[in-house]
Amino acid sequence: MRSKLTLLGFLLLLLLAGVQTVFRPFKTIPLAGAEFIPETKPFTIDHWISMDWQRNTEQRLKKTFGFRPHFVRVYNQILYSFFDEINPQVIAKGDTLFERGYLPSIHGEDFLGEAEIDLKFDSLTQFQNQLNSRGKQLFIIIAPNKWRTFHAYDSLGANTNYAGVMKRFKQGGFNVIDALDHFVQHNTASPYPLHSKQGTHWSIYGAFTSAILLEEKLQKHGIACPKMLVDSMEIAGPRNTDKDLRDLLNVMLPPKKEQLAYPKLSFKGDNKPKALVIGDSYYWSYYYLGIHQGMFAENSPFFYYNKSVVYDDVNAKQPLSKVIRDQAFAEAEVVILVMSEPSLKWFGFGVFGESI
Repeated sequence: MRSKLTLLGFLLLLLLAGVQTVFRPFKTIPLAGAEFIPETKPFTIDHWISMDWQRNTEQRLKKTFGFRPHFVRVYNQILYSFFDEINPQVIAKGDTLFERGYLPSIHGEDFLGEAEIDLKFDSLTQFQNQLNSRGKQLFIIIAPNKWRTFHAYDSLGANTNYAGVMKRFKQGGFNVIDALDHFVQHNTASPYPLHSKQGTHWSIYGAFTSAILLEEKLQKHGIACPKMLVDSMEIAGPRNTDKDLRDLLNVMLPPKKEQLAYPKLSFKGDNKPKALVIGDSYYWSYYYLGIHQGMFAENSPFFYYNKSVVYDDVNAKQPLSKVIRDQAFAEAEVVILVMSEPSLKWFGFGVFGESI
């Protein structure tokens, strides 16, 4: 009798999963992280004979069958709780998570070479000269690396892109904010965490501290902008990018939440410069805090990896076209380049070779 009930329960579970696969009557929370799902291949005699349709259907079902996110989270939870196995992109050191993809840049595995870095700085100099000749100024932010901030790496490469570019920046001629070094030097003294334990970027509060450095740099070089004011400081569990690595675990019971600082900001002053920001994912925190919208003129664009563009709404991303690029450079008073250490291998994201 018990075996029959077990079989019946299993069949009902399969039926429910089948109904969910076809009709989707129940809402499910999708898994975090990028996942490739092949497009549906049309059913034709040729595709059937070649087995392409069958293989395509099998691959799609593996990624889209009913309640898959729940099954994956349960499976990952078993590996996480009993075998200490987690997402291969994530490394845990105690209760702090790190992204594996940041290690190659620390080890120097993606080192461009001195000659290539020299060529990129030649292009950067020409780019800055073009901007200056049009009355525009360039500012560069080197975002922090959590591995370095916590001194969690096992070894440091003899040659790294970070060391190479900073050696040249220190020779002068560029407006640079080295947030990587700033975070290393001020991490233990900061009143609130500059990185979350469960995120890979700077914490939202850490992004705020970098914005203070940017505000000071802009004012020092004669760029008038609103002054950031902290109206209040909320202490709460992680949100936005402060939990991106925790989300990647895709487990039912994630690690215990930590308490982080979230400043509520206002901006004093109406003189907002028109800015063009070109950078990687670290800059999203400026949107979450309202810094981009509060410090810069309306419709100041953010070129995400120099591939897509966002204006004032973080959710309204669109492809970057030549028309948009030309207009942005023509209108900008300030150009800000934001690069994290792994992004230095794409130094400038290809923007230096474009006509402005």
